[in-house]
Amino acid sequence: MKLKMASRIVLVVACGLLALGCAMVAPEPTATPEPTTYTLTGTFTLYDSDGSWGSEFDKRLGIEGCWGSGGYGDIDEGLDVVLRNGQGEIIANGNLGRGKPLAETECEFPFELSNIPESDFYEVSVGRRGSTVYSRSELEGRNWHLILSLGR
Repeated sequence: MKLKMASRIVLVVACGLLALGCAMVAPEPTATPEPTTYTLTGTFTLYDSDGSWGSEFDKRLGIEGCWGSGGYGDIDEGLDVVLRNGQGEIIANGNLGRGKPLAETECEFPFELSNIPESDFYEVSVGRRGSTVYSRSELEGRNWHLILSLGR
């Protein structure tokens, strides 16, 4: 069977389109990127000039702890650490860890706040002891680590 020239052209074009259609791969759906979050770590050091805080040695665990007393009686393991965004909304919270005596008049408490969303500004507060505002670039420059203190 002989095909006419026009039929041959149609057949070649049809085969080409079929091959092109088979070669095309549908783009894979792109996953929605996870929002960027940060972790803020730090220390909160209580300075008490007369060294009148509480202190103990836990023989069971072999560790020493300390906490505030008198006017600093609220400073202790478990005290709230709160982070707010630039609009004043609470975006992360945590607590002070166990106090560690550094010197006769210094007690240092670690803290960590996780899953912090992006914001242009952050306000961190420890208990009822006021707050401090940082820009995101300041925290990035500090590698998301703060050194806070009270009593000095």
